[in-house]
Amino acid sequence: MWLKKSKVWETGACVLVLAAATVAVFSPVVLDDQVPVAMDSIFTLPPWEDAEPSAALSTSSREDRVAAERFYPWQTFLSMAASEGESILWNPYEHSGLPFLAMWRTRALSPFSIPFYLLPPAAGLQISVLLKIFVAGCCALYAARRLGLAPPFALLAALTFQLSGPMLLWANWPLTDTLVWLPLLFVFTERLAFGQWGYWPLGAITVGLMLLGGDPEGMTAAAVFTVLYVLLRKTLTRADLTQTVAPVLPLAATFILGGGLAAVQLAPFIEFARHGAAGGSAPEAYPAAVNAVSLFFPQAFGTGASGGGVGFHYTGLFYVGIAQLTLLPVWFCVRRFVPSLQRTRTEALLLAAVLMSVLGVALPPLFQGRPYLGGFNASHFLLANGLAVGLAAAAAADEWVLLDPSQCHRAVIRMLKVIPLFVMLAGGALAFGLWRMEGEAPALMGHIGWEAGLFLAMLVLLALTVFHPSARLLGYGGALAGALALYNTFAPALPYSDEEALYPETPFIEALHRTGERVGGNEALRQWPLAGNGIPQTFGGPWMSLRRQTAFAERVNEDPLLLRRTGSGSLLLTKSDIQGAFMPVRPLLQIGHVFSSGAILFNDLQAPTRARVVYRVRPVTGFDPGQLRSAEPPLAEYAGALPPSRDGAPVPAAITQEGHDLVVVDVPEAAAPGILVLADTWYPGWRATVNGDPAAVFPVDGMFRGVVLPDEGPHRVVFRYAPRSLQAGLGLSALSVLITAGGVFGLLRRKES
Repeated sequence: MWLKKSKVWETGACVLVLAAATVAVFSPVVLDDQVPVAMDSIFTLPPWEDAEPSAALSTSSREDRVAAERFYPWQTFLSMAASEGESILWNPYEHSGLPFLAMWRTRALSPFSIPFYLLPPAAGLQISVLLKIFVAGCCALYAARRLGLAPPFALLAALTFQLSGPMLLWANWPLTDTLVWLPLLFVFTERLAFGQWGYWPLGAITVGLMLLGGDPEGMTAAAVFTVLYVLLRKTLTRADLTQTVAPVLPLAATFILGGGLAAVQLAPFIEFARHGAAGGSAPEAYPAAVNAVSLFFPQAFGTGASGGGVGFHYTGLFYVGIAQLTLLPVWFCVRRFVPSLQRTRTEALLLAAVLMSVLGVALPPLFQGRPYLGGFNASHFLLANGLAVGLAAAAAADEWVLLDPSQCHRAVIRMLKVIPLFVMLAGGALAFGLWRMEGEAPALMGHIGWEAGLFLAMLVLLALTVFHPSARLLGYGGALAGALALYNTFAPALPYSDEEALYPETPFIEALHRTGERVGGNEALRQWPLAGNGIPQTFGGPWMSLRRQTAFAERVNEDPLLLRRTGSGSLLLTKSDIQGAFMPVRPLLQIGHVFSSGAILFNDLQAPTRARVVYRVRPVTGFDPGQLRSAEPPLAEYAGALPPSRDGAPVPAAITQEGHDLVVVDVPEAAAPGILVLADTWYPGWRATVNGDPAAVFPVDGMFRGVVLPDEGPHRVVFRYAPRSLQAGLGLSALSVLITAGGVFGLLRRKES
């Protein structure tokens, strides 16, 4: 009993160490109140020119730009919606409106998005990242303890996962909202696949949490990893084909039920996938030489001129810590003395990680441009490496201290043969890294010395525990060495910004706020994430849009006057624009702001209003972007009878009430029967009533919403967003919750009995 209580206290102390590690790595967040996202990239864009810091800007990596220009505006939207009591179903700030919840990557329902509903965006981001890293460590610690590892070795595995490249370098990506739960998935996979089917509710809950994380590719890669592990585990035990395949069935059922728990997110996403066009993703693959070098020295692919275009953030995914790498050869020296259960588990885990890495090199080039697969890249297949290596290294250390004198003698003899091979491999990687760094090699020498020192420290720990076996000495010593190696590698690369640098309110931004209008403009506007300042845009960022929006934007590039149909009175143009395609309306454009970059913000004095009644359209049965022409009437995709066409200018209508999922338009009495065009994005789920009677909402010009007004005004038209996909998802999630709750109750009853 005393021993059991001692281990409980020791495990609690390990949890405190994980909390301390989180604070240490993100000390600028805790001590200096900085925000873990690099905002340098937005200072190079015109809206923030007058806020650009005097100091030279660092070159932001691609993933830093994505986090700043894509994820932070979404997190800001969550915070604003919560503070204003608005819906998160629809985002009116980007691309004339987008279905926010349906865009899975917004991770609107992730547990780590909760801080954004309760706090301002900057504080929410700080708490979210710290909580995520801490929970990741706790999940890995729990997994290691459930697999039978003593607290010292469980801490080694937990720190390896907590401080791994994906968790730290992509801490603000949806990918890590998914990855954080991977250790729990592994534990429940182990239980489900080997007969303990009663744990299916806990496995389903874990899958549901991972799905809500917002990274479908990461979730798919995790599922592939667990299936590979199960098949390899059974193969290593020499099971027959039936015994090998049978455990996959309950595992598949668990994934299906987990999908049901997350159906409230998945059902709208499936609908969105039919209409959406995703933006870019991470790199596709890495050369084999890069993989080998970055296992030891990822800094060789840092910010230097000789980096060859391979980013440190991505090569860093291969690095798992020199202490952990040192313990892997130990495993192959002690494996023959290890019980079969532990041996097959550890080796199946390592083999699954190796196979996933091979798939990460082979598959992504084949996925490029394919529907639903184009988002996969090599990085997704490397996500489990930190967990796999951490658990394998901890198992090796655990078995090392359990050897009897005879076994220890034979293991040491093997170590004397293996360690030189390990040193030769590291030396080859070092030589290649120094060659790549060329004149910047001195910058790598400090890291080399640090790694060499930690490697020698691990050898000393192994030597000491030969004579005096001590789980605490080797476990905690290895955990410290592993944590220091990971911290030394990744902490200097973490992005930070001052809170006031997050989408600053420059004079230009303040001017846009005062107009109260959506901002339109040429293609350059898509690079300006004004949504982070709460400013609606006609086209807002290259990261995510609907196919209709993309098609309309491409036609605007060919026929710029189509831009006036977006109902925006503020147009961002260049000098070449107004001397070219916009020359016919130049007398109507009033200069509002001139940027040093040459861009000019114009006020279109006679721009069509966002809501207007038109009397002449071109009926079509489907959307063909080639038919969009500014000199011709709008396209109307309506299967019913349209009011007779008549001459007359469009009649402005007033938007009298507006929310995220509600727009009320009052049509004046002077309006004749026609079509009300609201220059907001058309999307399934938008419904309308005209004077209280239901009316069909159909696409106009492929992108906007149209409603038939069958008689003369006045009319009150109410648009509401109530997607059926969400209703179906809610029903399926509710049913899955009931099934899972019943399973949890049954599991507790069995444990009590």
